[in-house]
Amino acid sequence: TDPALVRIERLGRAPFGCIWGIKGHTNAFSPDSAMQLRGLDLTFRFPIAKRRLARLSDRGVLPPRLFWQLEAGWGASTFNHPNEGGLFETEYIHFTPVLIRYFHPVFLNPYMGYAGLSAGYSAGYVYNGKFNGQKETLPSGFGKRLEHELAVSIDMSNRIDVPTLTFGFGYKYRWNNLLGQNVNYSTPFVYLQLDIVQF
Repeated sequence: TDPALVRIERLGRAPFGCIWGIKGHTNAFSPDSAMQLRGLDLTFRFPIAKRRLARLSDRGVLPPRLFWQLEAGWGASTFNHPNEGGLFETEYIHFTPVLIRYFHPVFLNPYMGYAGLSAGYSAGYVYNGKFNGQKETLPSGFGKRLEHELAVSIDMSNRIDVPTLTFGFGYKYRWNNLLGQNVNYSTPFVYLQLDIVQF
């Protein structure tokens, strides 16, 4: 009865880490030609739950499906003044604290990609405003300068690690109180995201 070494193996989790990228977005096919949205953001994406290995004997792993993404950058918008009928232009610092993304593998022989859905909330702190091309005085107070946004999109990606190129098409609903009253507008949008750094 010589001493025996017993090793207990447990199923690991898929080693997918956090990913940095860059994202550009703009409005598309808006019925109101005066309405414009555009922006450029840095992105940070990480899996909400890492899926376990299918079997101990498997060399491959099951990639995660659900991700949380943070975004921060610059944006600009143009919309109609509700009372005076002119154009109100804004420039703002953009931040997305909540963006949930779901990926599902799509097999297109001989390639494999990912299709998915995204939904989230964003806010923009407006630091510059113009009405009909003239600089406009903005309200004082942090909350009164915020422009809020809800967005949903359909996404297509070539992969979920790096380098990843993602194209998305969706719809945005925005509202603010920059003019002393509640203003809301909505528009379709498109975006292109390049993920380049993973750790």
